[in-house]
Amino acid sequence: MRKELKETIRAFNISAKDYQKTIAALSNYDQSYAYFFGLLHSSDTILDLGCGPANISLQLKKTLPDIHITGIDLSQEMIGLAKKNIPDGHFLLGDAITYKTDKPFDSIIIGFTLPFLTLSEIDTLFSNTNHNLGRSGYLYLSFMEGEMVRHERPSFNKSVQIYFHYHNCSSIRKKLHDNGFMIVEEWSLDYFDSDGSVTKDIVIIAQKQRSKDAIR
Repeated sequence: MRKELKETIRAFNISAKDYQKTIAALSNYDQSYAYFFGLLHSSDTILDLGCGPANISLQLKKTLPDIHITGIDLSQEMIGLAKKNIPDGHFLLGDAITYKTDKPFDSIIIGFTLPFLTLSEIDTLFSNTNHNLGRSGYLYLSFMEGEMVRHERPSFNKSVQIYFHYHNCSSIRKKLHDNGFMIVEEWSLDYFDSDGSVTKDIVIIAQKQRSKDAIR
């Protein structure tokens, strides 16, 4: 595992409760959540990759209480919070990039994972996501738009540093396409940091195609 990713895991273990109180409570993603939730069914199985405290899945459970949630995260503290937030969910300490299952899920959430991954890791993640997703299933994806790779002190805990990857939207769209996904909807959302800076958060809803080769 990369040194920067290990540092990120340590930072989130330290900051899990602060993250839940701040970033996980933001309402600026609500429109994208509502759109995504409207595509799902009450008995669907959902895989939440890099689930954190399961903030997106928790909002989903409020809309569709009978939906089945499985979450994966590398932070032990985040997994602990997720289990408290969704007691009937199934949460595992593990790597979202390499996770594979023989029983596909109806839809997959990758809510706040790409900012910590390199482009090659994203390729692996998207390939495994295609494998883990059932026929015509949906993907909810978010990331920070840009070209930068740098250490930052996150707004939810200024005492730690996290190595952030900003990703070009065109590159992410292409990687989705190359891994068998069609984009259904997209949003560009402003995130206002405490220092007055503004970050563009991109949210994409994509749908798995019948096969990777079908859309090449």
